[in-house]
Amino acid sequence: MIEPFAERLSCPTERTARREIISRKTFWPVVCLLLCILATRQIYTALIESETIDEGVHLTAGYSYWKTHDFRLTPSHPPFAELISALPLIPLDPEFNPDPAAWQDADEYGIAKQFIYMNRVPADTLLFAGRLMTILITSIFGVAIAWWTRRYFGRPSALFAVFLFSLSPTVIAHGHYITTDMMVSGLILCSCMSWLDYLQSGSSFHLFRTGVLSALAFASKFNGLILFPFLFLMYIAWRWLKPTAPRSGQSWKAFSCAMFLVPFLIVYSMFFFDTRSVLQDPRIGPRLAKKTGLTHALASIPIPGYYYARGVHVLLRDMKGGHYSYLMGKSSSHGSWAYFPVTFLVKTSVAMLTLIVFCFGLIARKLYRKTPIPVIWILLAIPPIGYFLVSLTSSMNIGVRHLLPIYPFLFILTSAILLRERRPTFGRLTNFAAILFGMAMVVESASIHPDYLAYFNVLAGGPQNGPRHLIDSNLDWGQDLKKLRNWTLRHPGLPLCLRYFGRADPGYYGIHYKRLEAMKNLDEVMNADCVVAVSAQLLFGSESEEFRSLRDVMPDDRIGYSIYLYDFRKNKSEISK
Repeated sequence: MIEPFAERLSCPTERTARREIISRKTFWPVVCLLLCILATRQIYTALIESETIDEGVHLTAGYSYWKTHDFRLTPSHPPFAELISALPLIPLDPEFNPDPAAWQDADEYGIAKQFIYMNRVPADTLLFAGRLMTILITSIFGVAIAWWTRRYFGRPSALFAVFLFSLSPTVIAHGHYITTDMMVSGLILCSCMSWLDYLQSGSSFHLFRTGVLSALAFASKFNGLILFPFLFLMYIAWRWLKPTAPRSGQSWKAFSCAMFLVPFLIVYSMFFFDTRSVLQDPRIGPRLAKKTGLTHALASIPIPGYYYARGVHVLLRDMKGGHYSYLMGKSSSHGSWAYFPVTFLVKTSVAMLTLIVFCFGLIARKLYRKTPIPVIWILLAIPPIGYFLVSLTSSMNIGVRHLLPIYPFLFILTSAILLRERRPTFGRLTNFAAILFGMAMVVESASIHPDYLAYFNVLAGGPQNGPRHLIDSNLDWGQDLKKLRNWTLRHPGLPLCLRYFGRADPGYYGIHYKRLEAMKNLDEVMNADCVVAVSAQLLFGSESEEFRSLRDVMPDDRIGYSIYLYDFRKNKSEISK
Protein backbone atom coordinates (compact mmCIF):
# COMPACT_ATOMS: atom_id res chain seq x y z
CA MET A 1 0.00 0.00 0.00
CA ILE A 2 1.20 3.49 -0.84
CA GLU A 3 0.58 6.75 0.99
CA PRO A 4 0.16 10.12 -0.75
CA PHE A 5 3.30 11.63 -2.24
CA ALA A 6 4.02 14.47 0.19
CA GLU A 7 3.20 14.34 3.86
CA ARG A 8 3.09 18.08 4.00
CA LEU A 9 -0.07 18.03 1.87
CA SER A 10 -2.03 15.76 4.20
CA CYS A 11 -4.52 17.21 6.64
CA PRO A 12 -3.21 18.25 10.05
CA THR A 13 -3.49 15.51 12.63
CA GLU A 14 -3.17 15.29 16.37
CA ARG A 15 0.25 13.72 15.87
CA THR A 16 1.57 16.61 13.81
CA ALA A 17 0.18 19.12 16.25
CA ARG A 18 1.78 17.30 19.16
CA ARG A 19 5.13 16.76 17.42
CA GLU A 20 5.55 20.34 16.19
CA ILE A 21 7.16 21.36 19.47
CA ILE A 22 9.98 23.18 17.73
CA SER A 23 8.84 26.66 16.92
CA ARG A 24 9.60 28.46 13.70
CA LYS A 25 11.66 30.94 15.65
CA THR A 26 14.09 28.32 16.93
CA PHE A 27 14.33 26.00 13.93
CA TRP A 28 16.83 27.96 11.84
CA PRO A 29 18.97 29.06 14.81
CA VAL A 30 19.37 25.40 15.79
CA VAL A 31 20.23 24.47 12.19
CA CYS A 32 22.80 27.28 12.09
CA LEU A 33 24.26 26.15 15.41
CA LEU A 34 24.71 22.58 14.15
CA LEU A 35 26.31 23.76 10.92
CA CYS A 36 28.55 26.24 12.78
CA ILE A 37 29.82 23.39 14.96
CA LEU A 38 30.44 21.36 11.81
CA ALA A 39 32.29 24.25 10.14
CA THR A 40 34.36 24.93 13.27
CA ARG A 41 35.57 21.34 13.38
CA GLN A 42 36.36 21.43 9.67
CA ILE A 43 38.24 24.74 9.92
CA TYR A 44 40.37 23.44 12.77
CA THR A 45 41.18 20.27 10.83
CA ALA A 46 41.90 22.25 7.67
CA LEU A 47 44.44 24.35 9.54
CA ILE A 48 46.43 21.46 11.00
CA GLU A 49 46.49 19.15 7.97
CA SER A 50 48.87 19.21 5.03
CA GLU A 51 47.91 18.97 1.38
CA THR A 52 46.24 15.74 0.36
CA ILE A 53 47.16 13.99 -2.87
CA ASP A 54 44.81 15.78 -5.26
CA GLU A 55 44.12 19.11 -3.55
CA GLY A 56 47.02 21.01 -5.06
CA VAL A 57 46.11 19.86 -8.55
CA HIS A 58 42.43 20.85 -8.16
CA LEU A 59 43.33 24.26 -6.73
CA THR A 60 46.00 24.97 -9.33
CA ALA A 61 43.77 23.85 -12.17
CA GLY A 62 40.94 26.08 -10.97
CA TYR A 63 43.22 29.09 -10.71
CA SER A 64 44.69 28.40 -14.14
CA TYR A 65 41.17 28.38 -15.58
CA TRP A 66 40.49 31.84 -14.16
CA LYS A 67 43.84 33.21 -15.33
CA THR A 68 44.23 31.61 -18.76
CA HIS A 69 40.79 30.27 -19.79
CA ASP A 70 42.72 27.15 -20.81
CA PHE A 71 41.43 23.85 -19.45
CA ARG A 72 44.28 21.50 -20.27
CA LEU A 73 44.91 20.62 -16.60
CA THR A 74 42.80 17.88 -14.97
CA PRO A 75 40.61 17.02 -17.96
CA SER A 76 39.33 14.07 -15.90
CA HIS A 77 37.28 16.57 -13.87
CA PRO A 78 34.82 19.20 -15.13
CA PRO A 79 35.74 22.72 -13.99
CA PHE A 80 32.88 24.03 -11.82
CA ALA A 81 34.04 22.80 -8.39
CA GLU A 82 37.64 23.74 -9.17
CA LEU A 83 36.62 27.24 -10.28
CA ILE A 84 34.71 27.71 -7.02
CA SER A 85 37.63 26.43 -4.91
CA ALA A 86 40.06 28.81 -6.61
CA LEU A 87 37.75 31.83 -6.37
CA PRO A 88 39.31 33.25 -3.14
CA LEU A 89 42.76 33.06 -4.74
CA ILE A 90 41.88 35.86 -7.14
CA PRO A 91 42.23 38.65 -4.53
CA LEU A 92 45.37 36.94 -3.15
CA ASP A 93 46.86 37.18 -6.67
CA PRO A 94 49.46 34.39 -6.40
CA GLU A 95 51.96 33.98 -9.20
CA PHE A 96 51.10 31.54 -11.94
CA ASN A 97 54.11 31.12 -14.20
CA PRO A 98 54.34 27.41 -14.97
CA ASP A 99 57.40 25.99 -16.63
CA PRO A 100 56.76 26.19 -20.43
CA ALA A 101 57.64 22.54 -20.99
CA ALA A 102 55.40 21.42 -18.11
CA TRP A 103 52.57 23.60 -19.42
CA GLN A 104 52.92 22.20 -22.92
CA ASP A 105 52.78 18.66 -21.56
CA ALA A 106 49.94 19.57 -19.15
CA ASP A 107 52.03 18.20 -16.26
CA GLU A 108 49.37 18.93 -13.67
CA TYR A 109 51.23 17.57 -10.64
CA GLY A 110 54.51 19.28 -11.51
CA ILE A 111 52.76 22.59 -12.16
CA ALA A 112 50.75 22.25 -8.93
CA LYS A 113 53.87 21.63 -6.84
CA GLN A 114 55.54 24.71 -8.27
CA PHE A 115 52.41 26.82 -7.78
CA ILE A 116 51.73 25.73 -4.20
CA TYR A 117 55.26 25.55 -2.75
CA MET A 118 57.24 28.05 -4.84
CA ASN A 119 54.89 31.02 -4.68
CA ARG A 120 55.05 34.37 -2.94
CA VAL A 121 51.77 33.45 -1.21
CA PRO A 122 52.43 30.74 1.44
CA ALA A 123 51.24 27.26 0.63
CA ASP A 124 49.11 27.02 3.77
CA THR A 125 47.35 30.26 2.86
CA LEU A 126 46.52 28.99 -0.62
CA LEU A 127 45.29 25.64 0.64
CA PHE A 128 43.25 27.11 3.48
CA ALA A 129 41.58 29.60 1.15
CA GLY A 130 40.51 26.78 -1.16
CA ARG A 131 39.39 24.60 1.72
CA LEU A 132 37.24 27.40 3.10
CA MET A 133 35.18 27.30 -0.09
CA THR A 134 34.52 23.58 0.35
CA ILE A 135 33.53 24.18 3.97
CA LEU A 136 31.15 26.91 2.80
CA ILE A 137 29.69 24.59 0.17
CA THR A 138 29.19 21.88 2.80
CA SER A 139 27.32 24.33 5.03
CA ILE A 140 25.12 25.46 2.13
CA PHE A 141 24.14 21.88 1.40
CA GLY A 142 23.40 21.41 5.10
CA VAL A 143 20.94 24.31 4.81
CA ALA A 144 19.42 22.67 1.70
CA ILE A 145 18.94 19.42 3.64
CA ALA A 146 17.18 21.35 6.41
CA TRP A 147 14.96 23.28 4.00
CA TRP A 148 13.78 20.38 1.87
CA THR A 149 13.42 17.93 4.75
CA ARG A 150 11.33 20.40 6.74
CA ARG A 151 9.03 20.95 3.77
CA TYR A 152 8.41 17.24 3.24
CA PHE A 153 8.73 15.71 6.70
CA GLY A 154 8.50 18.47 9.28
CA ARG A 155 10.92 20.26 11.56
CA PRO A 156 11.90 17.35 13.89
CA SER A 157 12.96 15.21 10.93
CA ALA A 158 14.79 18.14 9.35
CA LEU A 159 16.76 18.88 12.50
CA PHE A 160 17.67 15.23 12.97
CA ALA A 161 18.82 14.99 9.33
CA VAL A 162 21.08 18.03 9.78
CA PHE A 163 22.27 16.56 13.07
CA LEU A 164 23.33 13.33 11.33
CA PHE A 165 24.91 15.32 8.50
CA SER A 166 26.93 17.51 10.86
CA LEU A 167 28.27 14.57 12.88
CA SER A 168 29.21 12.22 10.06
CA PRO A 169 33.01 11.68 10.04
CA THR A 170 32.85 11.19 6.25
CA VAL A 171 31.09 14.52 5.76
CA ILE A 172 33.46 16.33 8.14
CA ALA A 173 36.51 14.86 6.42
CA HIS A 174 35.62 15.25 2.76
CA GLY A 175 33.61 18.39 3.35
CA HIS A 176 36.77 20.44 3.91
CA TYR A 177 39.15 19.19 1.21
CA ILE A 178 39.66 20.84 -2.16
CA THR A 179 37.99 18.13 -4.22
CA THR A 180 34.88 17.71 -6.34
CA ASP A 181 33.21 15.13 -4.09
CA MET A 182 31.14 17.32 -1.77
CA MET A 183 30.04 19.63 -4.57
CA VAL A 184 28.65 16.86 -6.77
CA SER A 185 27.11 15.04 -3.79
CA GLY A 186 25.14 18.08 -2.70
CA LEU A 187 24.06 18.92 -6.23
CA ILE A 188 22.84 15.37 -6.89
CA LEU A 189 20.69 15.63 -3.75
CA CYS A 190 19.35 19.08 -4.62
CA SER A 191 18.58 18.01 -8.20
CA CYS A 192 16.58 15.00 -7.00
CA MET A 193 14.69 17.04 -4.41
CA SER A 194 13.89 19.69 -7.02
CA TRP A 195 12.69 16.92 -9.35
CA LEU A 196 10.32 15.75 -6.60
CA ASP A 197 8.92 19.27 -6.48
CA TYR A 198 8.43 19.16 -10.24
CA LEU A 199 6.72 15.76 -10.21
CA GLN A 200 4.27 17.07 -7.68
CA SER A 201 3.64 20.55 -9.05
CA GLY A 202 4.46 20.26 -12.76
CA SER A 203 5.56 23.89 -12.71
CA SER A 204 8.03 25.41 -15.14
CA PHE A 205 10.01 26.92 -12.28
CA HIS A 206 10.69 23.54 -10.66
CA LEU A 207 11.52 21.98 -14.02
CA PHE A 208 14.04 24.63 -15.00
CA ARG A 209 15.48 24.70 -11.47
CA THR A 210 16.08 20.96 -11.79
CA GLY A 211 17.80 21.54 -15.11
CA VAL A 212 20.09 24.19 -13.63
CA LEU A 213 21.00 22.10 -10.57
CA SER A 214 21.62 19.03 -12.74
CA ALA A 215 23.84 21.08 -15.05
CA LEU A 216 25.95 22.22 -12.11
CA ALA A 217 26.28 18.58 -11.04
CA PHE A 218 27.38 17.62 -14.56
CA ALA A 219 29.89 20.49 -14.47
CA SER A 220 31.32 19.39 -11.11
CA LYS A 221 32.13 15.72 -11.62
CA PHE A 222 31.34 13.19 -14.30
CA ASN A 223 29.48 10.90 -11.92
CA GLY A 224 26.87 13.68 -11.88
CA LEU A 225 25.75 12.36 -15.27
CA ILE A 226 24.14 9.47 -13.41
CA LEU A 227 21.36 11.91 -12.57
CA PHE A 228 19.66 11.33 -15.92
CA PRO A 229 18.77 7.67 -15.29
CA PHE A 230 17.89 8.45 -11.67
CA LEU A 231 15.46 11.18 -12.62
CA PHE A 232 13.95 8.94 -15.26
CA LEU A 233 13.48 6.08 -12.78
CA MET A 234 11.94 8.46 -10.27
CA TYR A 235 9.49 9.64 -12.94
CA ILE A 236 8.55 6.06 -13.89
CA ALA A 237 8.02 5.17 -10.22
CA TRP A 238 5.93 8.30 -9.72
CA ARG A 239 3.65 7.53 -12.67
CA TRP A 240 3.31 3.90 -11.57
CA LEU A 241 2.59 4.65 -7.92
CA LYS A 242 0.40 7.68 -8.63
CA PRO A 243 -1.43 6.85 -11.86
CA THR A 244 -4.26 9.29 -11.04
CA ALA A 245 -1.92 12.23 -10.44
CA PRO A 246 -2.35 15.03 -12.99
CA ARG A 247 0.27 15.04 -15.70
CA SER A 248 2.61 17.93 -16.21
CA GLY A 249 1.39 20.63 -18.54
CA GLN A 250 4.88 21.18 -19.89
CA SER A 251 5.43 20.58 -23.59
CA TRP A 252 8.25 18.43 -24.90
CA LYS A 253 9.89 21.60 -26.17
CA ALA A 254 9.91 23.12 -22.68
CA PHE A 255 11.12 19.85 -21.17
CA SER A 256 13.92 19.47 -23.73
CA CYS A 257 14.94 23.06 -23.21
CA ALA A 258 15.05 22.71 -19.41
CA MET A 259 16.75 19.32 -19.21
CA PHE A 260 19.03 19.35 -22.25
CA LEU A 261 19.58 22.80 -23.73
CA VAL A 262 19.96 24.64 -20.42
CA PRO A 263 22.43 22.06 -19.01
CA PHE A 264 24.44 22.17 -22.24
CA LEU A 265 24.69 25.97 -22.12
CA ILE A 266 25.61 26.00 -18.44
CA VAL A 267 28.30 23.36 -18.84
CA TYR A 268 29.58 25.14 -21.94
CA SER A 269 29.76 28.42 -20.01
CA MET A 270 31.88 26.74 -17.32
CA PHE A 271 34.54 26.36 -20.02
CA PHE A 272 34.14 30.06 -20.88
CA PHE A 273 32.61 28.88 -24.18
CA ASP A 274 35.94 27.40 -25.23
CA THR A 275 35.66 25.64 -28.59
CA ARG A 276 38.55 23.73 -30.08
CA SER A 277 39.37 20.65 -32.10
CA VAL A 278 41.32 17.60 -31.04
CA LEU A 279 44.25 18.92 -33.07
CA GLN A 280 44.42 21.89 -30.70
CA ASP A 281 44.80 19.64 -27.67
CA PRO A 282 48.42 20.19 -26.51
CA ARG A 283 48.78 16.59 -25.36
CA ILE A 284 47.30 14.54 -28.19
CA GLY A 285 47.05 17.11 -30.98
CA PRO A 286 50.70 16.83 -32.14
CA ARG A 287 50.32 13.06 -32.61
CA LEU A 288 47.12 13.36 -34.61
CA ALA A 289 48.53 16.19 -36.74
CA LYS A 290 50.69 13.60 -38.47
CA LYS A 291 47.64 11.58 -39.51
CA THR A 292 45.96 11.99 -42.89
CA GLY A 293 42.60 11.29 -44.41
CA LEU A 294 39.45 10.83 -42.32
CA THR A 295 41.29 10.75 -39.01
CA HIS A 296 42.81 14.15 -39.61
CA ALA A 297 39.51 15.54 -40.86
CA LEU A 298 37.62 14.37 -37.79
CA ALA A 299 40.35 15.66 -35.47
CA SER A 300 40.05 19.11 -36.98
CA ILE A 301 36.32 19.52 -36.23
CA PRO A 302 35.72 22.24 -33.57
CA ILE A 303 33.98 20.86 -30.48
CA PRO A 304 32.11 23.18 -28.06
CA GLY A 305 33.44 22.56 -24.56
CA TYR A 306 36.05 20.22 -25.98
CA TYR A 307 37.60 19.34 -22.62
CA TYR A 308 34.31 17.97 -21.32
CA ALA A 309 34.28 15.41 -24.11
CA ARG A 310 37.96 14.82 -23.52
CA GLY A 311 37.27 14.24 -19.83
CA VAL A 312 34.57 11.66 -20.55
CA HIS A 313 37.05 9.86 -22.80
CA VAL A 314 39.70 9.88 -20.07
CA LEU A 315 37.18 8.57 -17.53
CA LEU A 316 36.10 5.70 -19.76
CA ARG A 317 39.72 4.86 -20.50
CA ASP A 318 40.59 4.79 -16.79
CA MET A 319 37.54 2.67 -15.96
CA LYS A 320 38.52 0.17 -18.61
CA GLY A 321 42.17 0.17 -17.61
CA GLY A 322 41.41 -0.14 -13.90
CA HIS A 323 43.00 1.54 -10.92
CA TYR A 324 45.17 0.26 -8.11
CA SER A 325 43.03 -0.58 -5.08
CA TYR A 326 43.46 -2.22 -1.71
CA LEU A 327 40.88 -4.29 0.16
CA MET A 328 41.28 -6.45 3.26
CA GLY A 329 45.04 -6.76 2.87
CA LYS A 330 45.01 -7.56 -0.84
CA SER A 331 45.93 -5.32 -3.75
CA SER A 332 44.19 -5.31 -7.12
CA SER A 333 44.45 -3.39 -10.37
CA HIS A 334 40.78 -3.73 -11.34
CA GLY A 335 38.96 -3.49 -8.03
CA SER A 336 36.29 -5.76 -6.59
CA TRP A 337 32.51 -5.68 -6.36
CA ALA A 338 32.91 -6.15 -2.59
CA TYR A 339 34.96 -2.98 -2.17
CA PHE A 340 32.17 -0.47 -1.61
CA PRO A 341 29.98 -2.73 0.56
CA VAL A 342 32.96 -3.32 2.85
CA THR A 343 33.89 0.36 2.73
CA PHE A 344 30.38 1.42 3.68
CA LEU A 345 30.27 -1.04 6.57
CA VAL A 346 33.61 -0.08 8.11
CA LYS A 347 33.60 3.68 7.36
CA THR A 348 30.02 4.45 8.45
CA SER A 349 29.42 5.02 12.15
CA VAL A 350 27.86 2.16 14.09
CA ALA A 351 25.06 4.49 15.19
CA MET A 352 24.20 5.30 11.58
CA LEU A 353 24.35 1.65 10.54
CA THR A 354 22.06 0.75 13.43
CA LEU A 355 19.69 3.54 12.45
CA ILE A 356 19.50 2.17 8.91
CA VAL A 357 18.79 -1.35 10.16
CA PHE A 358 16.19 0.00 12.58
CA CYS A 359 14.45 1.88 9.77
CA PHE A 360 14.46 -1.23 7.60
CA GLY A 361 12.73 -2.93 10.50
CA LEU A 362 10.09 -0.21 10.63
CA ILE A 363 9.47 -0.57 6.90
CA ALA A 364 9.25 -4.37 7.22
CA ARG A 365 6.74 -3.89 10.03
CA LYS A 366 4.63 -1.67 7.79
CA LEU A 367 4.72 -4.23 4.99
CA TYR A 368 3.76 -7.01 7.38
CA ARG A 369 0.87 -5.01 8.80
CA LYS A 370 -0.08 -3.79 5.30
CA THR A 371 0.32 -0.20 6.43
CA PRO A 372 0.67 2.33 3.58
CA ILE A 373 4.24 3.33 2.68
CA PRO A 374 4.70 6.97 1.61
CA VAL A 375 5.49 7.36 -2.06
CA ILE A 376 8.21 9.87 -1.27
CA TRP A 377 10.15 7.24 0.68
CA ILE A 378 10.27 5.07 -2.41
CA LEU A 379 11.25 7.93 -4.70
CA LEU A 380 13.99 9.15 -2.35
CA ALA A 381 15.36 5.62 -2.04
CA ILE A 382 15.91 5.27 -5.81
CA PRO A 383 19.05 7.50 -6.09
CA PRO A 384 21.06 6.01 -3.17
CA ILE A 385 20.12 2.42 -4.04
CA GLY A 386 20.85 2.99 -7.71
CA TYR A 387 24.13 4.75 -6.99
CA PHE A 388 25.25 1.98 -4.64
CA LEU A 389 24.40 -0.73 -7.19
CA VAL A 390 26.31 1.10 -9.92
CA SER A 391 29.31 1.42 -7.58
CA LEU A 392 29.54 -2.38 -7.41
CA THR A 393 30.59 -2.40 -11.07
CA SER A 394 33.22 0.33 -10.70
CA SER A 395 36.91 -0.41 -11.11
CA MET A 396 37.81 2.89 -9.38
CA ASN A 397 37.99 1.53 -5.82
CA ILE A 398 39.85 4.30 -4.03
CA GLY A 399 37.72 5.59 -1.19
CA VAL A 400 34.46 6.07 0.69
CA ARG A 401 34.34 9.55 -0.85
CA HIS A 402 32.99 7.91 -4.01
CA LEU A 403 29.98 6.84 -1.92
CA LEU A 404 29.49 10.33 -0.50
CA PRO A 405 26.43 11.08 -2.72
CA ILE A 406 24.34 8.42 -0.96
CA TYR A 407 24.84 9.77 2.57
CA PRO A 408 22.57 12.87 2.40
CA PHE A 409 19.72 10.68 1.14
CA LEU A 410 20.28 8.26 4.00
CA PHE A 411 20.27 11.08 6.56
CA ILE A 412 16.95 12.39 5.22
CA LEU A 413 15.28 9.00 4.83
CA THR A 414 16.27 7.67 8.24
CA SER A 415 15.12 10.90 9.90
CA ALA A 416 11.80 10.82 8.06
CA ILE A 417 11.11 7.16 8.80
CA LEU A 418 12.17 7.36 12.43
CA LEU A 419 10.28 10.49 13.42
CA ARG A 420 6.90 10.03 11.76
CA GLU A 421 5.35 7.13 13.72
CA ARG A 422 1.67 7.88 14.47
CA ARG A 423 1.00 5.35 17.22
CA PRO A 424 1.73 6.98 20.62
CA THR A 425 3.47 3.99 22.21
CA PHE A 426 5.57 3.11 19.18
CA GLY A 427 6.20 6.78 18.50
CA ARG A 428 7.80 7.12 21.92
CA LEU A 429 10.02 4.13 21.10
CA THR A 430 11.24 5.71 17.86
CA ASN A 431 11.84 9.02 19.64
CA PHE A 432 13.91 7.18 22.24
CA ALA A 433 15.84 5.41 19.45
CA ALA A 434 16.58 8.76 17.80
CA ILE A 435 17.91 10.16 21.09
CA LEU A 436 19.96 7.05 21.84
CA PHE A 437 21.52 6.78 18.37
CA GLY A 438 22.05 10.54 18.29
CA MET A 439 24.08 10.38 21.50
CA ALA A 440 26.08 7.49 20.07
CA MET A 441 26.80 9.56 16.96
CA VAL A 442 28.12 12.38 19.15
CA VAL A 443 30.48 9.99 20.94
CA GLU A 444 31.70 8.34 17.74
CA SER A 445 32.24 11.65 15.97
CA ALA A 446 34.11 13.15 18.93
CA SER A 447 36.30 10.07 19.37
CA ILE A 448 38.08 10.55 16.02
CA HIS A 449 38.66 14.32 16.30
CA PRO A 450 40.62 15.73 14.52
CA ASP A 451 41.61 12.75 12.35
CA TYR A 452 38.28 12.38 10.56
CA LEU A 453 39.71 10.99 7.33
CA ALA A 454 41.05 7.97 9.23
CA TYR A 455 37.71 7.10 10.83
CA PHE A 456 36.85 3.41 11.05
CA ASN A 457 34.03 2.27 13.31
CA VAL A 458 34.47 0.04 16.34
CA LEU A 459 33.19 -2.98 14.44
CA ALA A 460 36.24 -2.63 12.18
CA GLY A 461 38.55 -2.21 15.16
CA GLY A 462 38.83 1.57 14.99
CA PRO A 463 41.32 3.67 13.00
CA GLN A 464 44.35 1.84 14.40
CA ASN A 465 43.13 -1.27 12.58
CA GLY A 466 42.11 0.60 9.45
CA PRO A 467 44.96 -0.75 7.27
CA ARG A 468 43.60 -4.25 7.73
CA HIS A 469 40.61 -3.17 5.67
CA LEU A 470 41.35 -0.10 3.53
CA ILE A 471 43.95 2.59 2.86
CA ASP A 472 44.27 5.34 0.23
CA SER A 473 41.80 8.20 0.79
CA ASN A 474 40.12 6.13 3.50
CA LEU A 475 43.12 6.53 5.80
CA ASP A 476 46.27 7.93 4.25
CA TRP A 477 45.96 10.73 1.72
CA GLY A 478 49.13 12.56 2.73
CA GLN A 479 47.26 14.73 5.25
CA ASP A 480 49.49 14.34 8.30
CA LEU A 481 52.83 15.85 7.25
CA LYS A 482 52.30 19.04 9.29
CA LYS A 483 51.54 16.87 12.32
CA LEU A 484 54.85 15.08 11.75
CA ARG A 485 56.54 18.50 11.65
CA ASN A 486 55.01 19.28 15.04
CA TRP A 487 56.22 15.93 16.34
CA THR A 488 59.80 16.68 15.26
CA LEU A 489 59.61 20.04 17.03
CA ARG A 490 58.69 18.22 20.24
CA HIS A 491 61.58 15.80 19.69
CA PRO A 492 64.48 17.96 18.44
CA GLY A 493 67.68 16.31 17.33
CA LEU A 494 66.25 12.86 16.64
CA PRO A 495 67.61 11.37 13.39
CA LEU A 496 64.62 10.88 11.11
CA CYS A 497 64.39 8.50 8.16
CA LEU A 498 61.25 9.30 6.20
CA ARG A 499 59.24 7.81 3.37
CA TYR A 500 56.14 9.92 2.88
CA PHE A 501 53.13 9.28 0.68
CA GLY A 502 51.87 12.65 -0.49
CA ARG A 503 52.46 15.72 -2.61
CA ALA A 504 53.50 18.10 0.15
CA ASP A 505 57.20 18.89 0.50
CA PRO A 506 58.68 17.86 3.90
CA GLY A 507 61.53 20.34 3.41
CA TYR A 508 59.01 23.17 2.97
CA TYR A 509 57.82 22.52 6.52
CA GLY A 510 61.34 22.38 7.93
CA ILE A 511 61.46 18.62 8.43
CA HIS A 512 65.07 17.45 8.36
CA TYR A 513 65.25 13.84 7.31
CA LYS A 514 67.08 11.18 5.38
CA ARG A 515 65.07 9.60 2.59
CA LEU A 516 64.19 6.02 3.38
CA GLU A 517 64.45 3.77 0.35
CA ALA A 518 63.22 0.40 1.59
CA MET A 519 63.11 -2.05 4.50
CA LYS A 520 62.41 -5.40 2.95
CA ASN A 521 64.38 -7.55 5.40
CA LEU A 522 65.62 -7.68 8.96
CA ASP A 523 69.15 -6.54 8.10
CA GLU A 524 67.89 -3.22 6.75
CA VAL A 525 65.84 -2.74 9.92
CA MET A 526 68.80 -3.44 12.20
CA ASN A 527 71.08 -1.06 10.29
CA ALA A 528 68.65 1.89 10.23
CA ASP A 529 69.94 3.64 13.40
CA CYS A 530 67.23 6.31 13.18
CA VAL A 531 63.58 6.98 13.86
CA VAL A 532 61.80 5.53 10.85
CA ALA A 533 58.63 7.28 9.64
CA VAL A 534 56.60 5.53 6.93
CA SER A 535 53.19 6.39 5.50
CA ALA A 536 50.52 3.72 5.86
CA GLN A 537 49.90 3.69 2.10
CA LEU A 538 53.51 2.67 1.48
CA LEU A 539 53.68 0.36 4.46
CA PHE A 540 50.58 -1.70 3.68
CA GLY A 541 49.54 -0.93 0.15
CA SER A 542 52.69 -0.68 -1.93
CA GLU A 543 52.72 -3.28 -4.67
CA SER A 544 56.49 -3.49 -4.42
CA GLU A 545 56.25 -4.32 -0.70
CA GLU A 546 59.25 -2.14 0.03
CA PHE A 547 58.48 -2.09 3.75
CA ARG A 548 57.06 -5.55 4.32
CA SER A 549 59.53 -6.20 7.15
CA LEU A 550 57.81 -3.49 9.23
CA ARG A 551 54.28 -4.82 8.98
CA ASP A 552 54.63 -7.15 11.96
CA VAL A 553 56.56 -4.65 14.09
CA MET A 554 54.64 -2.69 16.71
CA PRO A 555 55.10 1.05 15.98
CA ASP A 556 56.41 3.27 18.76
CA ASP A 557 54.02 6.02 17.75
CA ARG A 558 51.54 7.07 15.07
CA ILE A 559 51.05 10.48 13.54
CA GLY A 560 47.34 10.94 12.91
CA TYR A 561 46.98 7.21 12.13
CA SER A 562 48.61 7.61 8.71
CA ILE A 563 52.34 7.87 9.52
CA TYR A 564 53.95 5.06 11.52
CA LEU A 565 57.03 5.73 13.67
CA TYR A 566 59.62 3.11 14.62
CA ASP A 567 62.59 3.89 16.86
CA PHE A 568 65.50 1.85 15.50
CA ARG A 569 68.28 3.94 17.04
CA LYS A 570 71.09 1.87 18.52
CA ASN A 571 71.31 4.14 21.54
CA LYS A 572 67.71 5.08 22.08
CA SER A 573 65.45 6.34 24.78
CA GLU A 574 61.69 5.84 24.75
CA ILE A 575 59.78 8.13 22.40
CA SER A 576 57.34 10.05 24.50
CA LYS A 577 54.02 10.62 22.85
